[in-house]
Amino acid sequence: MKQHNLQVKKNLKLKAVRRSDTKKPRPTHPHQWWGIDMTKVMVEGFGWVYVVIVIDWYTKKVVGHYAGLQSKAWHWLIALNKAVNRQFPEGAREYNLQLMSDNGCQPTSTSFIVNGK
Repeated sequence: MKQHNLQVKKNLKLKAVRRSDTKKPRPTHPHQWWGIDMTKVMVEGFGWVYVVIVIDWYTKKVVGHYAGLQSKAWHWLIALNKAVNRQFPEGAREYNLQLMSDNGCQPTSTSFIVNGK
């Protein structure tokens, strides 16, 4: 591949920025920082199931979740909406709640960022 110049050229614009000096925030009370992430679980006799979890970093309580056969940005929004609606039935604006996620494709997608506001 290299000899015939068939290798894909690196696009540094697409590389995620990693900062080792950045520390995770430490919440001092509930509903200050939430985290959202996804994992997949093998269910024997069925197949892979994707599980999105929203957790309160202070209490370690699972405040929202979604499980399905795919992991799309809108599945993450379902988990987040469940969490907000369950924890704040009257609205969450006055709580100054912060959400932390990794740099995965779902939480960095335009649909998650725009529709999650």
